[in-house]
Amino acid sequence: MERLIVAVPVQGLAPVTLPVAPLAEGVQTLIVDTRQLVAPPFRTMRLTVDRDALIPATMPRGRYIRH
Repeated sequence: MERLIVAVPVQGLAPVTLPVAPLAEGVQTLIVDTRQLVAPPFRTMRLTVDRDALIPATMPRGRYIRH
């Protein structure tokens, strides 16, 4: 094996090619943190303070409360 190509079926996400050093013998172990391949759900979350709760602007029925 000379390289590993990671392709995720997500529009706009191009495959990534990773070089792999060849081994003379044995087994090559590869670990891929797939969480890094997924975009974050949001960059900014606007919250409104309501007493002891935080209410997200995009989810008016949801709230974060510290107990």
